[in-house]
Amino acid sequence: MVQIGLKQEDEEEEIVVEALLDSGATELVISSEFVRKNKFRKKLDRLFYRGHKERTEIDVIGGQK
Repeated sequence: MVQIGLKQEDEEEEIVVEALLDSGATELVISSEFVRKNKFRKKLDRLFYRGHKERTEIDVIGGQK
């Protein structure tokens, strides 16, 4: 588990969360429950980690906690 920052393109505020990293993963996903609880209106598209900033798409999936 590592702490990463997430940010929506049209928002100023960044949130910091714990994330599970999988070095073999080919996509980024986030649970629909997390999106609902944090009141995101659309896909997250910016990821921050230890000074590195990356624009990316994070798919929302259901049924995961």
